[in-house]
Amino acid sequence: MAVSSLFDPIESISGQKRLEPKFIVLNVFPQQQDTIILLSYLRDHQEDLRPYANEIINASGEYQLYLLSKTILRYCENFVISPEHFKGFSQQKIDAIKNFYLATVRQIDLDHNDKNLMLF
Repeated sequence: MAVSSLFDPIESISGQKRLEPKFIVLNVFPQQQDTIILLSYLRDHQEDLRPYANEIINASGEYQLYLLSKTILRYCENFVISPEHFKGFSQQKIDAIKNFYLATVRQIDLDHNDKNLMLF
């Protein structure tokens, strides 16, 4: 799994353009047998963006990866899944991921629980 994305979760959910967008930078990349996840934002935007980042940071284990998966599907236009990992996905999982990803184009705040949205 690899991701490099810049997104404004506040503007995305509210749908209102702001004079000063506040972006979270999300980088996910493999490192040997691990996956490195970096969430960052400007210090000046900390007050507004901390709740979005902390939702993922304060979670743990599988739930943390699930929240990260939904964030990637909701906000990131480009991400890469290794072919070996993707081959392990069932058709039901592929359909769930595709449908959620496409639905967020029209409704960015779409949220529903589905274990098939787990990308990791």
